[in-house]
Amino acid sequence: MPTIIENRRNLHQIPEIELSTQKTAQYIENILDLYDCTIDHPIPNSVTAFFDNKKEKTIVFRSDMDALPMEENTNLTFKSTNGCMHACGHDGHMAMVLELAKYAKESDYNVLLLFQPGEEKPGGAKPIIESKFFDKFNIAAIYGTHIYPELEKGKVYTRPNEMMAGGCEFELLVKGKASHAAQPQNGINALTACVEILQKSLEQEEKARIAANKKNGNKNFLFIITVSLKCYNDSFLLQFNKPFIIKVQN
Repeated sequence: MPTIIENRRNLHQIPEIELSTQKTAQYIENILDLYDCTIDHPIPNSVTAFFDNKKEKTIVFRSDMDALPMEENTNLTFKSTNGCMHACGHDGHMAMVLELAKYAKESDYNVLLLFQPGEEKPGGAKPIIESKFFDKFNIAAIYGTHIYPELEKGKVYTRPNEMMAGGCEFELLVKGKASHAAQPQNGINALTACVEILQKSLEQEEKARIAANKKNGNKNFLFIITVSLKCYNDSFLLQFNKPFIIKVQN
């Protein structure tokens, strides 16, 4: 039976992105086959393991599976070499939830282990929910596992309500107006508008984490900013599901 460290390092070497986690899913399923559980796949390349302890209610432990499309620049003996990398710790999350399989039969609940692809993008939780897979279980709670290296080793941390923020991204097209260099008062500087947007975003820290992480410009009158939002309020994020216009004025 592989240890938690062995599982994490093995998974670290086969990173896959988005919903294309075939090798990762196969590795997980091979490990879960060693246990007395029922394995299923709510959506392609996802894996679940149900431990039926003959209880009324079920608790779920969820791990994400996908990596990032980036080269790994480390000297680790178990580094990835396929152009992708588990830079967000999902290899650790999977190893943690696989480790829970060793203790699932000791629970006062039935236990469902869930391995979900597409966490970074395009989103794997929604299609699993929409598959109605959960309807067959009387679920008491779902726990999303996540590492946090800054916290004390050997402890599990939680809190009421939200533990970590949700997020989304959108693009702002900031369009100014060109003018003659001798008549700047007749123009609108899009770069100045971008700076003002960034300044105002800092004022929203209590509501959301807003960061402009990429911008392209042309002669100070056309800029595109990619904005990342993170917050604890779903209604705040829903505001950005529809088009909106920012007007730049003198």
